[in-house]
Formats: sequence, structure tokens, C-alpha cells
Amino acid sequence: IPLRLVGSEMCIRDRAYSALYWRQRLEQSRQQAALLGRIAHLLNSALNPDEIVSQIVSDLGVSLNCDRSLLLDLRHDPVTVLAIWDPPDCNLQPLEPRQIGQSYWQNVIEMFMQGGASYLQLGLQDPTPDPLQVWLQDVGAESVLVLPLFIQGELFGGLALLSHQYP
Repeated sequence: IPLRLVGSEMCIRDRAYSALYWRQRLEQSRQQAALLGRIAHLLNSALNPDEIVSQIVSDLGVSLNCDRSLLLDLRHDPVTVLAIWDPPDCNLQPLEPRQIGQSYWQNVIEMFMQGGASYLQLGLQDPTPDPLQVWLQDVGAESVLVLPLFIQGELFGGLALLSHQYP
């Protein structure tokens, strides 16, 4: 009989974990659908394009729970930061200048243009840092997730979601 109870308790525990997992997945899907709905609403709004872009970058930063989100134009040197979102009441160092040397982003640009990546995640753990990792360290970030943005099949830029180090 004790074996049956242990087996029964394991089965209940497994079902509870499974229910929790699927509840979390459902909530995540709901949040993603709400985000896409907000973005679609913004794209169809009467706001000017700069306000729309700023709001989308803000919504993505909030929804994806990052410390800073950037919309980057990667087509030219220097790379231009088109929009920045920082959480309210944060103490992140200002991102200056608003233009960044393309050399930091060259490896990322090449990977996206060659179709080798649909996103890129970088952190500071590599003993031989990539130029972008040096930039991350310079701005006080510990990792970045970069999503490429293509317009009519051409690489336009990227959305960079940063996670920062806190003292």
C-alpha cells in the first residue's frame, strides 16, 4: 500500500506541475497576443511615425521585461539609435552619443545579412570579447538580445533588448 500512495502522490504532483506549466504558457501567450494587439492598434493610429515607433519600443521593453530597449538603424556608419526606452525611475547611465560606431555591430550585421540567425543573444562571459560585448560593458549592460528588422528583404536595423548590471 505505501508504494501506491507514493505513486499516487507522484502522479498528483506531476499533474500539478503540468497544470502550472500550461497555465504559465497560456498567460505568456495571452500577454504576447495583447502586445501584438497594442502594436497593431498603434500602427493604425493617427499618431505621427516617431510617436508610434517610440511607443512600440516602450511596449516591447515593458512586455519583454528588459532594462532598456533600443531601435537601431544598422544601415550606416555610425549606427543610429532611433528610439530608446528605459523603465521609469531607473538609474541607467545615459546612452550617449545617440550614434554608435558600426564596428561594434559588424559581426551582428553580417550574421543577419547571411541569414545565419533570426536573433542573437550576447553576454559578457566570453574571455575574448566581441566588439559588441565591449560596447555592452561600456554601457553597463550584461547581456543583449538583438532581433533583426528587415524592410522589403533588406536589413534595416535591429531591436536590442538589454539587461543591465546593477551596483
